[in-house]
Parts: sequence; C-alpha cells; structure tokens
Amino acid sequence: MDKSNIFISYRRESGSYLARLLYSAFRDKGYEPFMDIEDLKSGKFNIALLDKIEEAVDFIVVLTPDCLSKCNNDDDWLRQEIRHAIKLGKNIVPVFGKGFQMPHKHELPTDISELINYHGLLPSHNLWDASIAK
Repeated sequence: MDKSNIFISYRRESGSYLARLLYSAFRDKGYEPFMDIEDLKSGKFNIALLDKIEEAVDFIVVLTPDCLSKCNNDDDWLRQEIRHAIKLGKNIVPVFGKGFQMPHKHELPTDISELINYHGLLPSHNLWDASIAK
C-alpha cells in the first residue's frame, strides 16, 4: 500500500501557496507528502481525506490569517481534518503563515481547541531549508 507520511492541511483560499511550497520541499527531501489537490484520486473525497490522515505519521496544518474563523461550522473541512488528527494522536505541526495570530483556546471549537498546545513553526524566507528540516 502506498502511504503518505505527511498530510498537509490548509485553507485553499489563503494557505495554498504555503502548502504548495511545503509539499515541494518535503518531496525534495525524500518524504511522501499528501496534498489533496495533488494526490487525491477519484472517489469519495471525504473518506479518502480521513484515510490519508490515518496513514500519515505527521499532520502539517498551514495556518494563515482568519483561516480558523470558518471552523465554527461543524462541517468545515479544515476543522474536520484538525479534529481527526487530534483524535488519532498524530504528530501535529502548525506552520504559521505571515500575519497569523493563534486565537485563545476559548475562541476555538472545543474539538480543535487543543491545537493551541502544539509547537508551531514560522518558516523563514532566509532560512527556508532550516525551517523545513525543523
């Protein structure tokens, strides 16, 4: 079975640029990242996405300004992906886009409020390779 060892979660409207950079950088380093737009095959996308999170070792969530605001909707896909990764105990690595401010725990839905407890990374343009390595 073909397994992706890194799942990249992001909000398409604001995080696709950073998600794509991460995807390329991880592939260049020999990892097997999964990014929906690149790797999702035909079939039911909802089942496929959750299965890919289950297969992944690491769950990268790209956080950009206001990306979590839609997470108040229970059916929001970014929320569903984060919730599933937390539930499964995945190694969650938030990657902060420029201008992102982590909300307070009480500002997030309870099923994803643990997101604030994970160490995140703000990639640096000048130190991109070091950021990826970390």
